[in-house]
Amino acid sequence: MGRYCCIDKTSSAELSEAINSMYRWYQEAVVCYVFLSGVFRQQSHSMAVQFAQSRWFTRGWTLQELLAPESVIFYWRDWTVYGTKTSLQDAISHITGIPTNAITLPKD
Repeated sequence: MGRYCCIDKTSSAELSEAINSMYRWYQEAVVCYVFLSGVFRQQSHSMAVQFAQSRWFTRGWTLQELLAPESVIFYWRDWTVYGTKTSLQDAISHITGIPTNAITLPKD
């Protein structure tokens, strides 16, 4: 049987610990690869619109995956590179409301 890990969101201490733990885990990553599974390059919508509407921006760990690692690379569903958090910082800022300078802060 597999083991399941759940976070008790009613416990602010447990939720805070989980968020901080995952942030540290991503911060130690050399690169974070983001696979945009629901985005197809060949669709008629512009790539920028598809990127903005990606489900990835609504996931639970998106903030940690985006901000903690030094490098983040975004891939379309066909594994074609769309860009990095640095090259897409203006779009990411517009989508998330996070200031551009916070998206690419150097890590200690």
